[in-house]
Amino acid sequence: KAECQITVVPLGNGEYRIDAESDTPAAQRRCQAVARGYLKLCEMESPEGEDCRVRFPCGAPHDRLLGLLLFRAQNVRSTLREDEAAVSRGVLAAPSQQV
Repeated sequence: KAECQITVVPLGNGEYRIDAESDTPAAQRRCQAVARGYLKLCEMESPEGEDCRVRFPCGAPHDRLLGLLLFRAQNVRSTLREDEAAVSRGVLAAPSQQV
């Protein structure tokens, strides 16, 4: 939707900036949407006045985690719906494994 590459830049102390290659309004909105997605998926914090920055309360870097979740953070509503559907379906287990 942003029609450009979105990157997550580590800033240190568990803080990250979401950047877009271009400076269009669509790219800016996409960066903000990704940041909001990370806030929901990872229980992160948003520094005041920074729409495209997120940070972990623990202050530790989690670069690989953010890389893995970038795709899901772009469409967090769909991701949360998928998770809820998976939980409602339950887990298939053999009769011998059921309690």
